[in-house]
Amino acid sequence: MDRARGRIATGRRSLGIAALTLGATLVLVCGTWALLALRPSENGEPRIVWPETGAAAVGAGDQTALSPGAETARPIASLTKLIVALVVLESAPLDAEDPGPTFTMDAADVAAYEQERASGGQALPVTGGEVLTEHDLLELVLVASSNNHALSLTRHVFGDDTRFLSAARSWLSARGLDSVTLADATGLSPENRASAADLLDLARIAEGSPVVRALAAQDRTKALPAPDGGARRSFAATNDMLNAMGIDGLKTGHTDAAGFTAVITAPLEPNDPDGPRVTVVILGAPSAAQRSLDVARLLASARGAG
Repeated sequence: MDRARGRIATGRRSLGIAALTLGATLVLVCGTWALLALRPSENGEPRIVWPETGAAAVGAGDQTALSPGAETARPIASLTKLIVALVVLESAPLDAEDPGPTFTMDAADVAAYEQERASGGQALPVTGGEVLTEHDLLELVLVASSNNHALSLTRHVFGDDTRFLSAARSWLSARGLDSVTLADATGLSPENRASAADLLDLARIAEGSPVVRALAAQDRTKALPAPDGGARRSFAATNDMLNAMGIDGLKTGHTDAAGFTAVITAPLEPNDPDGPRVTVVILGAPSAAQRSLDVARLLASARGAG
């Protein structure tokens, strides 16, 4: 698959099954829908059935295919947190098993929790005096997609939002991710934008980070001590596609402005976890069910074309 037009013809097909659950969706894709997605075009090449709304991109090994509109920046919601993690890890590097420095949660962290809870976004409890490591915070951000912990992580590492955003812009510019703009660390702002094409490149960078790759594959956070000495707490991953069709990362998101978004990774060959990789980017899906169906169809297409 070549980046601009590719050797893959594009196609569209109406669905009418948006109410399917994730499990039923993936079973269907593995059967009938996968056959439709891989039906040859007139020149004999596999056909990608692109989503009917939003934009998408697919990378299989070193090949890339982009949907119409894939080079236009769109709101990205919590995909922002992949950038947060990578920028933090450049400033405060960790080995895969390294907990990193510890941070004591304070009044500002409690205020961030109350603010994010009031906004209706993903907010997880925090208590003044609670001690979390850098790895703990990254886990809460990447696995459980906690908005307030994203704010806490960037504040404790960089000092304030302004310094974090400056570091993020420098990091993005140095890697040629020119469509990506950030206004906050949570993804709630509609000004957090990127093209599907640049998110495909971002995913390849993220996959090169052992810490990000390991955390993005977790279906739950580890159990963290409760600050009041109560029962240990564990939080489920917000990526509801993990482990289906070999999916092992990276991040999903949703806001009213962004719709449903995803950067999904998996082995190109399901039985070869150490072999070439496939990445699917979805921006602007109208529902979680449609996002899951689009991901599964594109993943099946990439595997058939690889």
